[in-house]
Amino acid sequence: MGGRQLRSWMVVLGLVILWPVVYLAHADRHDPGPLDRLVLGVTGPVFTVYATINAGIADAWAERRSLGTARQDYYDLWQDHQRLRLVNMTLRARLDAVERLESLVQLRHRFEHHEWAAARVIAIGAGQVAPILTVDAGDESRVKVGDLAVDDRGVVGRVRSVRAGTSEILPLSDPMSLVGFRGELSGAAGMINGDGSGGLVAVGVDPGQPPKIGELLVSRTLESPLPEGLPIGHVRSLETEETTGRLLVWITPVRNPRQVGPLLIAIDPERPDDTFRAVEPLPLGQVP
Repeated sequence: MGGRQLRSWMVVLGLVILWPVVYLAHADRHDPGPLDRLVLGVTGPVFTVYATINAGIADAWAERRSLGTARQDYYDLWQDHQRLRLVNMTLRARLDAVERLESLVQLRHRFEHHEWAAARVIAIGAGQVAPILTVDAGDESRVKVGDLAVDDRGVVGRVRSVRAGTSEILPLSDPMSLVGFRGELSGAAGMINGDGSGGLVAVGVDPGQPPKIGELLVSRTLESPLPEGLPIGHVRSLETEETTGRLLVWITPVRNPRQVGPLLIAIDPERPDDTFRAVEPLPLGQVP
């Protein structure tokens, strides 16, 4: 009996709650009657609160979606920027390689009376003070110990050992290297070798005819097959030893040995093999 009364009251409560909605669904809003206005006045605040809550939720959801979309757009833009940056770096590297090759071709045309062997660095080994460069040109290209290696900027070093298919180049920045030079403007002459710290030094230059600071020093012919007039480095400073009175010329090389790419080797097939002392190549990682 109690269950039937409970169900009856629930039905009555449901009708009380739902009747305004049913009534509003059939009410004439253009010509409301007294009961219509009463129902609208009672239910109006409820629907206003509901509309406000719905609008707030919709705005918050839209703002969240807009923020998520903005973050995704920013991430996509960042990815595009990284991709374009990588493409730009690749194109710049290719352009630099093309410019280097063009400079080497012009150098080859400039010294047509010399015989050249094209090479590129395939390994950089450890040395005491300068890296040893291994290139892919060997005895099949008639390369010999002592030949001059040149890249697009100027003199890189000299060949120290030759094998089948490969050669080792001793950079100018090594103290064991030695190349003759003359000043492009002053006419000063002497010999250049590495200073032990990555630079170059000239010892025994005539103090009466010193080079100028900032002057370009170029190669001069002391023995075959050194081409003349190739850039070696720029004079950084001059110093006179107090004990001996010798003039020391400190020079910045035209190229860091670790930045060498394609290069040419000036060869002379007629020069005797014993003109320079060969240096036996050592396994990678050992110093001479």
